Amino acid sequence: MQKNDSTPEKGKRFNKKAFYSITGTLTVLMVIAATLYINHMNYWPYNNDKIRGLPDEHIRAGLGNHSSVETLLFSQLAAYEMNYSGSEVKFYAEHYHYDERPETIGFGSISRFEGDNSMGQLIWGLTDLKTTDFDENPSFGHLYAHLELSGSSLSFNDSLSILPEFTEGLATSDFIGSEPIEIKKNQPIPLLGWSSDLTSYSDYEYSISPDAMADREDYIVLYLEFK
Repeated sequence: MQKNDSTPEKGKRFNKKAFYSITGTLTVLMVIAATLYINHMNYWPYNNDKIRGLPDEHIRAGLGNHSSVETLLFSQLAAYEMNYSGSEVKFYAEHYHYDERPETIGFGSISRFEGDNSMGQLIWGLTDLKTTDFDENPSFGHLYAHLELSGSSLSFNDSLSILPEFTEGLATSDFIGSEPIEIKKNQPIPLLGWSSDLTSYSDYEYSISPDAMADREDYIVLYLEFK
């Protein structure tokens, strides 16, 4: 009888040890996972040189803090924020006319030492862009922009009057939202497009494909390129 009574006790002691061991292991794994996530998303309080909630080498739309005055001054307004460690950031546009080689319009760039950790933002606003009044041909005014990377900044104002009027109106395509997009060096990141065929594109690659270009007279895309 004594032998039979002791067997369950040993089993209970074994189950407790197993339970505590599994619980401890899971706790450690959860702590490691949380630490890795916090580090990946730059939530540490000492990461003052990075945008919190945004992984390294990523960019996202950063709308939110524009005043009502700013929104009244510009026909369109957008902002983007980034964590980046390369040597240069370029902001430019390309004008596609049917399937011809695109014309590049350079706005500005900022150079950094290779490998420097940088947090930055790009804010741009466009004046006199007519998108809804079809009594007048939609045309472009001036593009004002401010590009900043960890203390280095550049502001510029470029006339886009060289771009053609869109005789049938135009549609806007946004290619960057609040979800972070990975930055790949020497690969342009499309920010936004204006199309003369009144089509808003969700797929950038399709928007510059031969099928899309065949019957579309004009298409203008804003880009950021990281080096």
